[in-house]
Amino acid sequence: MQHIVPTSTETSTRPDQRDGARLDLARVIEALPDAVATAMQAVLPDQYTPELAAQIAEDAAAQLAHKQPSPGHFPWCRPGACIAHTADDGDSWTEHIGAEHHVVFPSSAERPLHLVAQLGYDPNCDDAPTVHLSEDSGNVSFLDTASTALAADRAGQLAATLRELHGQMSRTSSVFRDDGPLTAQLRGAEWMARWSCPPWCISEHGDRFGMDWHSTAPVETTLRDIDASTPESENARIPFLAARIVLSNDKAQAYGRETRVWLDYGTTTGELTAAKAREVLTAMRGFVIELEAVVDQAEEIAMDDFDGDSEIARLDREAGDRDIARRTAELEAKADAILAVARA
Repeated sequence: MQHIVPTSTETSTRPDQRDGARLDLARVIEALPDAVATAMQAVLPDQYTPELAAQIAEDAAAQLAHKQPSPGHFPWCRPGACIAHTADDGDSWTEHIGAEHHVVFPSSAERPLHLVAQLGYDPNCDDAPTVHLSEDSGNVSFLDTASTALAADRAGQLAATLRELHGQMSRTSSVFRDDGPLTAQLRGAEWMARWSCPPWCISEHGDRFGMDWHSTAPVETTLRDIDASTPESENARIPFLAARIVLSNDKAQAYGRETRVWLDYGTTTGELTAAKAREVLTAMRGFVIELEAVVDQAEEIAMDDFDGDSEIARLDREAGDRDIARRTAELEAKADAILAVARA
């Protein structure tokens, strides 16, 4: 990010107007211990201890402090990255610098395309925060709010174009792979005519166990299945997601022609029309955004995770076993008493 030192006094907009809100937050944090203790005694008297109330208040205060930006900075400022400037005439200001977001496109070339997006604000030369979109050859675009929205829209158009090109590649890629499945096109015109095969079909029609339908080669996720109820060795054999096109056109005059997308999720398969598959795809794209938000929150929550004490765990299990034994003995005694009364 370029830094320009002014030669004259500049009046700048700075995010220091939040001092009042910051003072209010300080009062809230200060009041937390008493508030938590009072609330626990009123609502959870059986669970209340001074130590537990203090711990809850401490955790809550830490969370509030973590979410509050440092004085004189924006919430998106990268800690320690902002630069304090002082001009020759004594005027001073802060250049605010956000996190760098990198997108590196896979490539067989020595230098793949590498884009970097970064939010910044230098009150000496910017009217408002600006996104700097650059690539490693030195080209850079400075985007205001409207331009950033337009760039995001064009990135979406690029993503759609790449998906279309990927689909075109996938329909012909097996022809160029020595280890790919044998398609009807590679088997030749006689095979295609005999089994009414489209060029992309990889189905084995020749033996008595041959399929009556035509199928593309499946596309699969590298990620293996994640079923928590299945051994890891079993999950390793199954893709998390897989999809293929299946065409049924045997005796089409009598039974019709039917195209389906078989979508495998673990060991379960959905047989979808093309329209339903499009609906599922749209839902999956939306879910990815929601899932990312869940994962972001989970990562933040998981920062407080820790391993338990094995010795305490052993004592807890032993206490549980003793409680079960005691309860079992009580029930057996009651049963014996009932039987004794019945026999008398």
